[in-house]
Amino acid sequence: MRLNVSTAADIEQQWGPAAYSTTGNVMGISNSYYPNYRLFGYECHQQHGYTVCAINFYMSRRTHRLESFTTTSPRFRLFGGVHVGMAANVASSREHKPDIAGCGQFISVSTPQLFVAIWTRGGRAHLRDGTENVSGGRVASIGIDYKRYGVGVLFC
Repeated sequence: MRLNVSTAADIEQQWGPAAYSTTGNVMGISNSYYPNYRLFGYECHQQHGYTVCAINFYMSRRTHRLESFTTTSPRFRLFGGVHVGMAANVASSREHKPDIAGCGQFISVSTPQLFVAIWTRGGRAHLRDGTENVSGGRVASIGIDYKRYGVGVLFC
């Protein structure tokens, strides 16, 4: 699957019918900054009355293309080999970025086209150079937003 290229038909051709599908907006209501999306969820289960999926493809209702992605599945690997479940300090080292605390606990990796958040859980926070860095913990999820048309899954 490729951001800003793949269509709903491409996702269904590779993954089959979604276990869960819905439409929405990361702000909860339509707004001019983040477009509405159509979610295709896979490997889903019920948790506290909500459907939670390990693999989430977000199609922009504006472009009709895959523009954002989130996963808690260890099946997916970033280019440096980072995946859900690995030690956060190893992920931080591979991406050459610190694990920081703020509106969440994550390793932020961006390219000219993508925002990537490697969300971590656990570990201990400590202040370094005015930033709250985290040591220890594990990678809990990965999120990717296409900068130009992403639906805002990394909004915080």
